[in-house]
Amino acid sequence: MPRRPSEKPAPTPPGAPEKGRPSTRPRPRLPTLVGVAPAAPIVVGKVVKRPSDGPPALGPNHGIAVDLRRFSRAPIEQTLLFGSRDEDGLAEGAAVDISLGGMFIVTETPAAFGTTIEIHTQLAGVRGEFVLPAVVRWTRVGGMGVQFGMLGAKETLAITEIVRKYEKAKRGGR
Repeated sequence: MPRRPSEKPAPTPPGAPEKGRPSTRPRPRLPTLVGVAPAAPIVVGKVVKRPSDGPPALGPNHGIAVDLRRFSRAPIEQTLLFGSRDEDGLAEGAAVDISLGGMFIVTETPAAFGTTIEIHTQLAGVRGEFVLPAVVRWTRVGGMGVQFGMLGAKETLAITEIVRKYEKAKRGGR
């Protein structure tokens, strides 16, 4: 509500600057993003060209694929057993790719989305069986994608070496 000319303004509290005068208090500094790298690179899928009569069409999924994975994946061919912690039986499957973040498992009996599972498998270059904790993040006919839980040092090293060797071979051994 506007003040009438005959009314006096409210008194200023003690220690407060008068209106119209700049404050002598330092302003807080806002954080800047200079020098901060993005969380993950964004890779756009291939664009397939149509015949010269029209604009380019998008790839086979009819959309642009954006890969937001934090970790590089390496193809593998490794049989495994997996099962829910709540159930006694184990199902068969085969890992077809792996990263520090997770793996894709080909199986006729994928677990339900959100199920916490344990994966029993061997990894190349390391003796013994690993038990990898994971959560099912997506399923489709014939398989499921899982995200690993907390991995131990041996598991982390083994997966890192698999991915490193694949990346090195992909670059031509450099």
